[in-house]
Amino acid sequence: MSAPEINDTTIKQSIIAKLPTNNSKRILASGVREVLTEEVDWVKQSLDDTIDYAKKVLVEAAQVAISTPTETPQKINLKNEVIKMCGDSTVEQGGSANMIALSTGLRKPGMPFADIKGIVNLGGSGFTLNGFLNNAGNPAFVGPSEGSSTWDYNLKKPVGAVPLADALKVEGNIWMLCYGINDCILNAAVGNLSQAEISDYIAERLIQAVTRIRVANPEAIIIFRIPNPMTARPWTGTYPSSTQYPTFGQDLAADQALVEKWNQGLRNGYLIAYRALSRTILFDTWEKVFGVSDTTKLATTELPLLGDMVHPNTDGQVSMLTEFALLLNPYAKGEVSRRYNAEKTASARGGNAADYYSGYYNDNQYYEQVLDANLVSSGVGHIDLGVSQAQWNQLVPNGVRAYVEVIGVVAYSLPANYTANVHSASVTRLLNVIPPAVMQGTTGRCRIYVDRVNTIRTKLPSSPYLMGRITAANPRKYFRGTVTNGNSGFLDITFNNDGGRGTSRYLKNMGIDNYRKLVLEIGGNIQAPLSLSGATFFMNGTAANRVLRITKTGEYASYIGAEVLLYVDDNTPDPAGFEVERPGRGVCEMLTGAKGRVVLPTAYSTGIASITAAPTVQVPSAITLEVYRYVYPTGRGTSLGTITIAANAASGSLASIPSNIGAQFVAEGELFEFVVTSGTSGYPDELLRLTVNPVI
Repeated sequence: MSAPEINDTTIKQSIIAKLPTNNSKRILASGVREVLTEEVDWVKQSLDDTIDYAKKVLVEAAQVAISTPTETPQKINLKNEVIKMCGDSTVEQGGSANMIALSTGLRKPGMPFADIKGIVNLGGSGFTLNGFLNNAGNPAFVGPSEGSSTWDYNLKKPVGAVPLADALKVEGNIWMLCYGINDCILNAAVGNLSQAEISDYIAERLIQAVTRIRVANPEAIIIFRIPNPMTARPWTGTYPSSTQYPTFGQDLAADQALVEKWNQGLRNGYLIAYRALSRTILFDTWEKVFGVSDTTKLATTELPLLGDMVHPNTDGQVSMLTEFALLLNPYAKGEVSRRYNAEKTASARGGNAADYYSGYYNDNQYYEQVLDANLVSSGVGHIDLGVSQAQWNQLVPNGVRAYVEVIGVVAYSLPANYTANVHSASVTRLLNVIPPAVMQGTTGRCRIYVDRVNTIRTKLPSSPYLMGRITAANPRKYFRGTVTNGNSGFLDITFNNDGGRGTSRYLKNMGIDNYRKLVLEIGGNIQAPLSLSGATFFMNGTAANRVLRITKTGEYASYIGAEVLLYVDDNTPDPAGFEVERPGRGVCEMLTGAKGRVVLPTAYSTGIASITAAPTVQVPSAITLEVYRYVYPTGRGTSLGTITIAANAASGSLASIPSNIGAQFVAEGELFEFVVTSGTSGYPDELLRLTVNPVI
């Protein structure tokens, strides 16, 4: 029997006929294998390379299938799970000491990885996706083990690549895959393909890798980490390979175009595989960490998260691992089903995830609800909300992205150029908007959201040095900030506005009372603690934008821009209680010669605002008092001044506050005495209320 006549069309028709007829069904890896197996006998009789073509057709079919999102993981049980991080040098470098310190922090109670058994680093410098898929395993392979000094369950790893054949021998159901950069930069046969061909090359091998993983472990969950975007300069001659690309480095525009092609080809290849396969999660490092590809910018300076034109630096690695933890956290809580489907649909069809799920912003870790209001009306070009403009502006400041959810109906992302205007005393009109058709003419309850600076993300320092210090010191309270000014004898720190941040007034108080022990760690290029011995603390700036100024002998200009960490040791009581500054109060009789005393219940960080006396009942005659301050060891000082309560007046105050207590720190427990120099005897059952008020 002669071989059947075949061509591109007959092969494609034969294969597609055996795929699931409903594109909403996932393209099963086993199905892919079965289709190829059935075709191989008769195809090989005519054309040896038909298999390669058939694989390419399958990738095309996968691209067709993305019009409907595939099955999604509803919940991931991270308890006692091992996460296997497979990839090239961008993964292997995640095993540095700084990253190990960060991983340790993320595994503490209350953090995203608190319940996992471990994170295994299976990255290999120079390793390709093709090598990961096809290289033979080592019969003598000995993988990581808990507590190992060389290859453990907390990112520590010896140098060397790990092919899929050996990675399958390591325990764990959660796989992170990040390959493809080396396929392009070290192999011109791949790197010189068109962008579409690079995407097909990547997608085909990712699908094959997942097929093999699922055969060995049908319950495996795959996380596709899109490789970080590369740039074209500075080029050192190492990568891309000067052997494979002998003219690279000679024409900047050509180099930028080549690297851009690689970046887009890699990204699209991952998107094709992600859309085609079930139980996959996309970790889009472009969106979450690095931003979109821009090969015209320089690594390290204009692209501060890249250490060179290919590899993330330590800050980039820190950001990736932190975002990776945040990505998995909702899956561990089972909060992702409809939201995940919306994201996958948006990825396939375009638009925003909220277009496909009206509750997308609700209980989403990246958005924070700030308002609950009535939708009064909505039409072409406007949205009217039952909230005053003053309240809107307070909770949704100008320039902050905002999102509107009409509960159970639709969600809408407001354009960046929308404006909030007064429509009436109780209605704010949003203009420069184009609400969805389903929203126009609708009324109902609305939730308003803004972008959230995630608590977990912002409370972790971005500096690996500082992350290591937190891990080592394990303080229960710490504050992150940045040195915003510094010179001879002083440095100014502006603290981040994340959850639990104390005011600069409060931080100043902690520094002044020596029993409240403070440690100040400096990141950036300094990477060392700054001794606070002999330092003084001040608030520098307006009340709305206070900055903590530390004065201390030394030169601090080089500290500007450095991230800092201020924390208290475990011998100190919870410092939150010291932020409160309450008035000191006391009483005395109205009789001439009567004395009353006030003990300050808290420290007054910026001094005393006023000292007053008020009768409990209106009296027809004037009353005068002298006010004294007791200072150890000299005792009662000279009079601070006289308070006069005029006849029938409700109160009287010290005319002026001496500078030594009016604008300077006054310690908790300070004692003030009030002596009535001219009183009245007609009110034996009434008293004078004595008050010392702090500057607020």
